[in-house]
Amino acid sequence: MFRNLLPLLHGPAQVLLWPTPEPDETLPHYAARMAARIPLEAEGLLVGVSFGGVVGLEINRLRPRLRTVLISSIPDASCLPRCCA
Repeated sequence: MFRNLLPLLHGPAQVLLWPTPEPDETLPHYAARMAARIPLEAEGLLVGVSFGGVVGLEINRLRPRLRTVLISSIPDASCLPRCCA
């Protein structure tokens, strides 16, 4: 999805690839593996769609200079509809 937008963006941008999850891997560990590709001092926007937003929030804990933008996502389980919580 984001790869198609890269030519339209101004300034440096990168699309993170989804690594294959390890058996019994926790979300924080998975996000840490993705965050390892982002410099510690990185500033800018981290955009995530759906589950990517949830992962983005976890990455943001490790890269606090980034501002995370959620698209069609939720910040935590308390935002789930009653039927799904």
